[in-house]
Amino acid sequence: MAVYTPLNTQNKETRLLLLHAGSSDEPIQCSLQVVSLHHGPQYEALSYVWGSQHSNTSIDLSGQPFRVTPNLHAALKRLRLAGSQRTLWVDAVCINQADNDEKAAQVAMMSDIYTDTSGALLWLGEEPDTPVPTVNPAQSQEVDTLLLQTDKFLADLASALDTWQDTEIGHLAADLHRSIQTPIPGPAPDNFLITRTRPHTWHGDDRDTRALLAAATDPDLTNDSIFHAFALFRLLAADHHLHTIPYLDLDPDPDPDDAQTPPTHARRAAHWLATRPWWSRIWTAQECLLPRASTLLYGPVSMPWDTVLTGLLNFQRHRDTCCAAVPGVRDMLNQPVEAARDLDELRRTRGAVSLARVLPTFRYRGATDSRDKVYALLPLVTEWYGAAPLVPDYTKPVGHVYTEAVLHIARASRSLHVLCRPPEMEEEKRMPGLPSWVMDLSQPAAAGATLDRLAGMLPLNDACGGVGVQGMEVYEDAGGAKVLAMQGVRVDALRRASAIMVGLSDAAMRDTAKWWLEVAREELGMVDGEWEGKFARMMCGDAMVIPEVGQRVAGFRRATEEDCRRVRAWVESLQAPALGDGIDGEGEIGAVSHAVKAATQMRAFIVSREGRMGLVPNMARLTFPRPDEIFLFPGGKTPVVLRDVGVRDIPGIGPTVCHTFLGDCYLHGVMDGEGMGRFAEEKQMIYIV
Repeated sequence: MAVYTPLNTQNKETRLLLLHAGSSDEPIQCSLQVVSLHHGPQYEALSYVWGSQHSNTSIDLSGQPFRVTPNLHAALKRLRLAGSQRTLWVDAVCINQADNDEKAAQVAMMSDIYTDTSGALLWLGEEPDTPVPTVNPAQSQEVDTLLLQTDKFLADLASALDTWQDTEIGHLAADLHRSIQTPIPGPAPDNFLITRTRPHTWHGDDRDTRALLAAATDPDLTNDSIFHAFALFRLLAADHHLHTIPYLDLDPDPDPDDAQTPPTHARRAAHWLATRPWWSRIWTAQECLLPRASTLLYGPVSMPWDTVLTGLLNFQRHRDTCCAAVPGVRDMLNQPVEAARDLDELRRTRGAVSLARVLPTFRYRGATDSRDKVYALLPLVTEWYGAAPLVPDYTKPVGHVYTEAVLHIARASRSLHVLCRPPEMEEEKRMPGLPSWVMDLSQPAAAGATLDRLAGMLPLNDACGGVGVQGMEVYEDAGGAKVLAMQGVRVDALRRASAIMVGLSDAAMRDTAKWWLEVAREELGMVDGEWEGKFARMMCGDAMVIPEVGQRVAGFRRATEEDCRRVRAWVESLQAPALGDGIDGEGEIGAVSHAVKAATQMRAFIVSREGRMGLVPNMARLTFPRPDEIFLFPGGKTPVVLRDVGVRDIPGIGPTVCHTFLGDCYLHGVMDGEGMGRFAEEKQMIYIV
């Protein structure tokens, strides 16, 4: 007998998993029930990470063996009741994963499935049978490999700098050489272990008082780091000042023989819990946002999701304001706090939610099927701007799914912002066949400063003069590659390119800025009396940080003359304190340094053929015989850099000169629509492959 029978998607049919009652040592037995969401069935929806599929195990599904991943098997064992049946919705079982048509139809119903559930169960994973380290061998090996690669890169860079010693910029090369000589220390040994914990249900209200008292007084709980970690989340949710929470009371002179105290291991375990794979998967975003109520589960422990989320948000607020001086808190829970902030901001969004809103927020989360980098976010989208909603189709290649998403966002928003993307450090790992103008959602996460530039700085510009996207067409060349055709105008080209701001260290960043300054002086010092002021404005991307107390940046605004004076002072002296990773709470230096870092990270300084200064993507080059060129397009907040790749045959168009898209750029003098005056007379159709 077949496990699956066809579903009537027109009637909003889905399947529910009936988890039969049983004891912990009995095999798992289940059956499936087809229901219509129109009839309001009662069920709980499971949110979990599939995990490894190399060691799947079997459950009994309607009398037949059915393979599931170890993580799902562990979740079902925990969720099974001893005396009654439990009704669940579990994607891996309730959807016929071998039927792409059914999978697409069910994914399209995800918004209803998770909105209509009586409660979501957010499964972080099972507790370990034996103690496990918080840093696993694979992570240790990854760190060792990264350190070796960094050492080799620095050694190669030092050798290259030696060849510049006798040149006119030899003193700059010598400074940079010295700045990279400090060896990078390896990580200290980590002996902290995660062990089993006592079963407990946290409620998020006064019923937790007894458990919090036990955490403070019960000696049997001293080594239960997981229990103390949940107690920490509960105290954070109660909105206590951080210095009043014992777990956050760092001893400035700790006893090296007493490193595993409850405060120490509670912080470590809390970080471990809040960095489980569940937090970084793309599907879990909508699975915890859409339900009316959710419960976070870890092994035998449960806590209301709102309690955990509120605790993380309270921790961030206190850390960034009144409790910023509490030792150690700046290095705690950074990844889960950012995840919580993203989820909370979307949860509080009033009005329409577009794909352009959610894709940049969650694009770096992981997915087993790369198409789900787009499809998993569709249930969150409520505004399609009159266009037909994107429909999941698992028969389409991954590149086609990404291309459709980019085209939808560009056309719906009448903006090319979606084409602007973080630098791709490993271009050779870019998805084969993906058009250069489509972001590769499979690329690893970008540095925070780069994201600040894209999200905060770039929208402040108006290079297109307020003109929205016009006449965007897509063709296929003779080889089947997608070609984007738009009317644009060439405004400049590269004439000289300097070093890339790689940010190896604060000293190296200052030395790169010195190098750029020398190039600017050499190229423009005799022909442009205002070059120093323009250089200063360029260095901060003509934007300045709006600071908050603590680590966070409230946003960016256009730079004023006073801002540029401060940047110019930094540029001229190049003796300012080291560039920090964020706002340092000390006013001018913090704001300037953050703006400079956001504007310049992984960018190269250039002087254009028409004598303009600019910052271009790290891949831009003085290619032969034609250097990379700078174009303006309607809908583009900034100019973009394109590379001539020769003639391609486009059916219906014929042999046509084509370009590849390298990225957005800052070009002083054309960031506020000045270049669009040439558009009417000099516009041409540009074909980007």
